[in-house]
Amino acid sequence: MSLRALLKFFCLFIGTTSVYANTDSSRVADLIKIVNENRMDSTLAYANLAKALDIAQSSKDKRLLGDVYITKGVLLYLESQFDSCEIYWKEASLLFSESHDTINWGKAERLVGVAFDLQGRLDSSLTHLQHSLAINKSINYNKGIGEVFSSLGIIQQKLERFDAAVETYMSALQLALDEKNEAAVGPIYNNLGSLYQNINELDSGMKYLQLALSMQDKVKNPHGMAKILHNLGTIELNKNNYTLAKNYYFTSIALTGGASAQESLQGVISIGNCYLKLGQYDSSKNMLLQAIAVSELKQGPRNYKSIYEYLWQIEENKGNFRQALDYHKLYSAYLDTIYDETLKKSIHELESAMELEFERNKNETLLKSSKEIEALLASNKKGLMLLVVLSIVLVLLVIILFRNLNRLKGSRSELATMNDSLLKNAQELEANNKKLEDLMTNKNDLVSVMAHDLRSPFGKIQSIVQLFEMTDNKKDQESYLQMVDNITHDGMSLIQDLIDLSRLEGNVLVEEHVKRLSTFKLNTIFDNLKSSFTSHLEAKQLELTIDLADESLLNREDYCERICDNILSNAIKYSNPGGTINVKSVVEDDRVKISILDNGPGFQEEDMNRLFQRFSRLSARPTGIESSTGLGLYIAKKLAESIHGDISLVSKIGESANFCIEVPINLKSKLEA
Repeated sequence: MSLRALLKFFCLFIGTTSVYANTDSSRVADLIKIVNENRMDSTLAYANLAKALDIAQSSKDKRLLGDVYITKGVLLYLESQFDSCEIYWKEASLLFSESHDTINWGKAERLVGVAFDLQGRLDSSLTHLQHSLAINKSINYNKGIGEVFSSLGIIQQKLERFDAAVETYMSALQLALDEKNEAAVGPIYNNLGSLYQNINELDSGMKYLQLALSMQDKVKNPHGMAKILHNLGTIELNKNNYTLAKNYYFTSIALTGGASAQESLQGVISIGNCYLKLGQYDSSKNMLLQAIAVSELKQGPRNYKSIYEYLWQIEENKGNFRQALDYHKLYSAYLDTIYDETLKKSIHELESAMELEFERNKNETLLKSSKEIEALLASNKKGLMLLVVLSIVLVLLVIILFRNLNRLKGSRSELATMNDSLLKNAQELEANNKKLEDLMTNKNDLVSVMAHDLRSPFGKIQSIVQLFEMTDNKKDQESYLQMVDNITHDGMSLIQDLIDLSRLEGNVLVEEHVKRLSTFKLNTIFDNLKSSFTSHLEAKQLELTIDLADESLLNREDYCERICDNILSNAIKYSNPGGTINVKSVVEDDRVKISILDNGPGFQEEDMNRLFQRFSRLSARPTGIESSTGLGLYIAKKLAESIHGDISLVSKIGESANFCIEVPINLKSKLEA
């Protein structure tokens, strides 16, 4: 074959391959178009999707397969199978990433975020939406940026951050208008209408929903129109226009082709509610029983709460109290089922975390044990050699002792004394071993506290920083900074607790008493404390009242302030929001007694025996998001005792706790005595 013929064959082969590739792409695109045009006909949609999937898999083109997976996820989304659509959209994201299709990669990541949002997993949703936003910004793809803003606005709306949601929706709307993305304008108007409906500004909601309806009609999107009509029905229902609301719901269902989607099923339930409000009880019951049948077939028990509640009201209004009671029992059982499922999920997550922690501790223990065994074997080897040498020496000593037995008889008393000394040394060694075990236990406790309680404030700060970066609202940013300040104060209190614990148990504070005495008044201490706790008091809407004796003390001011700081911090943690904390003092003989009365739930009797022990976790729990190390009361007690004072507690479960701090007015005289 000549060179010219070979080149001709090669060009023909390349051209044929390109034609086949383009043919595959066109066929898949045509099939996906048919699927999108027939979303409400699930049989026809899935049949054409299966053909598209076969072609994409045969072509081994990752982008084609990603397009099919996106479409598959949309069909599952319309059927409210959010777990399943998340799986397909994740796979599509991976395929687009590997094929360097940045635009579709950003789109797929946004859809994964939407799936997590619909499952109520907002943290995971935010992570994927932020990733999608970064991808779209990297290529200045304004259409994709606007779509991400629209999804972020939905999450802000669910978090009831309505002002921030409006700003985000408006940014998304402006980008959609700039890019002439008419398909995105209608959903944004719909979201704005839903938002104003949530905050009961029904006229504004109606205005945006009418705009949304017009846009969705323009782009011929029946599914989008169905959503808007459903929202219009809800507004009319809230305005007590039950007949008009019912008509909107019927029109919405007609557009979606029956109860094949979540919106249609909700529409059936809402129609039942409209009939109930109009007093047409038989029609209402028929619609609700139809909703139960559809829910069992497609949705599971997620809609039973409203259905059984309406059925119960129908039978009660009709005077059928026996049947009303039966429906009320089903309604209550459904609520219990939701609680049980939530509890089981929380328990499962906790068990998984505990198993992971157990395995990590187990591996660390095995590694530590392995090193200890290696060290022990090395030590035993040396010990064996030493034992041989000692055995030889012992034999020689026995020979010498035997030869000098008579001479050594007079030394029996001396040997007895040596035996006593050895016994004493053995006892001291045992005591030292016990101290060493206690130190190891304390060390493990400290490591546990630091691993758990230091992680908590950092985790909270990380979450708040993410929210801070997502908003430009100054008021929100100031709120987030205030939360960071409160959490940082808690973290610093933990670190100060650990430092104080080390110094107290090292017994290095007692030597400082004489040289660090000063004259001060309690008012000065509590003025400083009130200023430092201002943000905590405002966060929980607590009032702090101070009524102190005007008595000068000669004592350790830093100790007294640290003790009062710990007890007051404790009172703030355990006080219920909106309450009052009372601080008073009286002088009795040569001591001053300070009473700090909180507004919390009190302590049980079983707490009293371990109240001032290290790392004690009591039955009462902080009423806010505050952390607790189990060290504060222990350190406060130790500090009080070191300056010849004491701390006591008067409390009952269900009543406010009253901590009493006693310190001498003149510590110098106590030290000299």
